[in-house]
Amino acid sequence: MRRCGGKACSTSWSGRRSKPLPAEPYVDAEWKQCKLGLDYHVEVEKRYYSAPHTLLREKLWVRTTAHAIELFHSGNRVAAHVRSSSNRKYTTIAEHMPSCHRRYTAGSPDQQVAGFRDPAAGGELLEQRLVELAQRAVVDFASPRLKARLDRSSLATNDDLPYTSIGCD
Repeated sequence: MRRCGGKACSTSWSGRRSKPLPAEPYVDAEWKQCKLGLDYHVEVEKRYYSAPHTLLREKLWVRTTAHAIELFHSGNRVAAHVRSSSNRKYTTIAEHMPSCHRRYTAGSPDQQVAGFRDPAAGGELLEQRLVELAQRAVVDFASPRLKARLDRSSLATNDDLPYTSIGCD
């Protein structure tokens, strides 16, 4: 055995105290800064993950690991998702949506259509709003000459048609 300063080299390691191992194993991760889109999703490697809608257009840090996606805003984790394996798919947590968007994801399509037709459930207002949006779309996509000849106020068949938006909380 080789000598190290009068002592055996093997004994020099036994006297040192090593730090304990971390509680969690090391996880390789990549960090990227993204901007939250208007649909409250960020794109990470051709996949879309939701964040709270209150952070629209804010810059977020995205931590990507082999099994998870974490979103951070101002140093706080605001969302965590299991990593998706399919391209161009949306992963959305219902709590990240505005309340008006959550209404449309609840229930079956038949129940949603029934709610549109039921005046007690606001179906009448929704029908009027859809008519208004359709009329605006016709004018917006019409040729410039046709736009000049049309008066937007004359498009409404009913003068007392409410032009109010259906807002979110």
